[in-house]
Amino acid sequence: MGYSTPIRCRSIFEITEDSADEVRRKNSLPLRATLAIERNSIMENLNNQFIKALQATTGLANNSYLTLLTGAVEKVSDASQRDKVLSEYNKNLLAIVSGNNFALDPDKTNEFAQILGEAHFYLLCGNKGITLTRVKEGNDKTPDFKFEKEDMHFEVKTLSVVTGGSGIKKSLLDSLDAQIDIEMQLKQGKRIATGISVVQPYGTLSKR
Repeated sequence: MGYSTPIRCRSIFEITEDSADEVRRKNSLPLRATLAIERNSIMENLNNQFIKALQATTGLANNSYLTLLTGAVEKVSDASQRDKVLSEYNKNLLAIVSGNNFALDPDKTNEFAQILGEAHFYLLCGNKGITLTRVKEGNDKTPDFKFEKEDMHFEVKTLSVVTGGSGIKKSLLDSLDAQIDIEMQLKQGKRIATGISVVQPYGTLSKR
């Protein structure tokens, strides 16, 4: 979303009283309106950066696993503007997405999916009227969320592709090989070029 008056933030998710006052003086906006605009511009970055990361690999390799997560990313990104817990998840996800060649990194892809899975689970529960409390991580193993009303705890596990990061890497290499085949066919003068890549989210990993 664009704005006629540029606004700068000193911090991604926390705006101090001094920095907000400084922005307000420069832009002649009420403090509450300034905070709302800054928060909206920040939260929208996750979905935007995610799309940019996928587009950056167009013509090189397609990360099919990330493509399947597009809907969840959009929902979490949008809801993070209204929820403190989701805004914290947004911060962590944005840090991963903003890394160099994120969409071509199998380990970062897997890490992103796991964190997104927690955020999406929290959002889905909230949409059904189930308010969860996020459990802070400590030295001991703890669940991800608790539902205090019923004294219930939840540990969220997001299904990845078979063999995790190595499986995602294999899928990326297959996609790269397919792209190379397509380019070779086009150089040979073919008007229609095709390529084959394999995405295997579960089951026994086939050997090629």
